Amino acid sequence: MVDKFLAKWKADIDSYKNFDAAMIAMELDPKAREVFKTCAGTLEYKKDGDTWTALAGIEGLGLREYVYKLGEEIDGVGLDGVSLKTTSHLEGDALIEHSTSQKTGIPITITRRVTGDGNTLDCTLHVHVDPKVAEMTYTMTKI
Repeated sequence: MVDKFLAKWKADIDSYKNFDAAMIAMELDPKAREVFKTCAGTLEYKKDGDTWTALAGIEGLGLREYVYKLGEEIDGVGLDGVSLKTTSHLEGDALIEHSTSQKTGIPITITRRVTGDGNTLDCTLHVHVDPKVAEMTYTMTKI
């Protein structure tokens, strides 16, 4: 089950649904929001034993590396430069990442599922802003 995530993925920006509402709910800077909306994100998962490495980036802007074990909280910096506390775990067929912005305190959950022939990663981002949740969906394609 885990092996299906171990690949390099590229976001399909044409698949973004509810992007603006989710980014506004996250209080993402308007300049960063525009970059994220127009430049495809990439994500690569690697695993060595029980240690995961995620390389996340935006085309042309470099990568951030996150090294962690499932269930353990890590400190990191998001692609927008904001400090995050993040915990990831597997739940059924999903890889779930819970992050909290250290700038705004806003919790964010990203659920990722490999679908179809194994070449598509369906992603749902939930921004938890009381009393509601802003939800964005998008797909990534294996490259």
